[in-house]
Amino acid sequence: MSVDGRPKVFISYSHADVEWKDQLVKHMRVLGDEHGFDVWDDQRIGVGAEWEAEIDAALRAARVAVLLVSVDFLDSRFIRGKEVPPLLERREREQLPIVPVIVRPCGWKNVLWLSRLQARPRNGQPLSGCTRHEAEEHLTQIAGEVDALLQCAAAPAAPAAPAAPQALPAPPVTPPRVEVLAPTLAAATPTGDEIDALAARLGVTLRPFSFETVRLDERGAVVERRKLESRLFVEDLGEGVTLEMVAIRGGSFRMGSPREEERHDLDEGPQRVVAVEPFFLGRFTVTQTQWMQVAKLPQVEHGLTADPSRFKGARRPVERVPWSEAAEFCARLGRLTGRTYRLPSEAEWEYAARAGTTTPFAFGPTITPAFGNYDGDHSYGAGPAGEYLQATHNVGALGVANAWGLCDMHGNVWEWTLDPWHDDYRGAPSDARVWETAADEDLRVVRGGSWLSYPWNCRSAFRNLDRYVVKGDTVGFRVLCSVARTS
Repeated sequence: MSVDGRPKVFISYSHADVEWKDQLVKHMRVLGDEHGFDVWDDQRIGVGAEWEAEIDAALRAARVAVLLVSVDFLDSRFIRGKEVPPLLERREREQLPIVPVIVRPCGWKNVLWLSRLQARPRNGQPLSGCTRHEAEEHLTQIAGEVDALLQCAAAPAAPAAPAAPQALPAPPVTPPRVEVLAPTLAAATPTGDEIDALAARLGVTLRPFSFETVRLDERGAVVERRKLESRLFVEDLGEGVTLEMVAIRGGSFRMGSPREEERHDLDEGPQRVVAVEPFFLGRFTVTQTQWMQVAKLPQVEHGLTADPSRFKGARRPVERVPWSEAAEFCARLGRLTGRTYRLPSEAEWEYAARAGTTTPFAFGPTITPAFGNYDGDHSYGAGPAGEYLQATHNVGALGVANAWGLCDMHGNVWEWTLDPWHDDYRGAPSDARVWETAADEDLRVVRGGSWLSYPWNCRSAFRNLDRYVVKGDTVGFRVLCSVARTS
């Protein structure tokens, strides 16, 4: 057993996966020595000790549980009968964090209790299918996430808790500018002096455009289908390539998700009201044609790979773009146009994705594969399953947008944001600026889900992270144009 009162990590694994266990333990012990936690597995049981009692005690003492999932793990009667049940009971009773790590291919998605947990690696690929470098990256990230969970659990949350309710009451005037859309899909056209003033400062000409949006009931049936109108400006990238930038009015909204929302994660709270200045956001994620055109422009800080994407297509979203190259794209675009382009902050992204709604998705309480590109073999809430494309599709191919005219905010590709990762919203700013304080600069927030994601990971509030150097075929971005400060 652990030698002191330090928080403990319990690792459940099959002995067929002992090599993966040993590698993960190495990564965790580096952080454990630094931050004061202890990693426990059954190799800690001493000679002559009552091994089952030792395991029971370790299960009771665990502050985080890590499951190394494989076919042998799923086939183990001891794991299924002795280790998993008490862990799930503690998760239900105490919200014990349980982190499944998929080490070898198996049918884990068909195991109901396991499919409900957010697994690692985040791209769904078993560690055994990764290159050695990729596996090391994943193990490093997993160890860091476990460390963060332990630090969060160990922190004295009680003193900080009173501050959260103080931030929740909405200002008396601004919230209706946003939340009016939630039940009825009210007219989307941004009107008033703020958008016109911003357009004038940016030196752009606005034009109207129309689009279709829908509202779904909890079973995924369309209960309302409407034609709406908004405004945008068109940026000329040269050689006939353009970029459509949609006007997003200012306002305030409640960021994050309530505890009662299905698949709510602790990092989506505490909810708070956030004030947002007006801006312009890409109608679509950046396409491969747009990427290639900007990649021809002179370098600002970083080189750009001309054609990085796995799934080729002129109007498909560019992917396999690390955060630094997405920022470089914005810098080159800004130099070309004389305007400020950047990635959206995390708050700006969620504000735009919700488009005035408070439901899990911009379309309502659930989503279907007709309105988002994700792993359609799975469903959210009472909604239906459906087609799983297993690839990106052309931007806007589904023919619908949210109530502010933005397409593909749920699925297709994850979208980089400016923000570094924080474990939750405690201490977050009350406006939409980038939250830089006490953050891990190597980890950047991605939002929206992808073609590979479960539907619950495509919710407006769902947060994910990736290392800024990662080039994944599930990650792209869209750009924002504004004169408002972000930090």
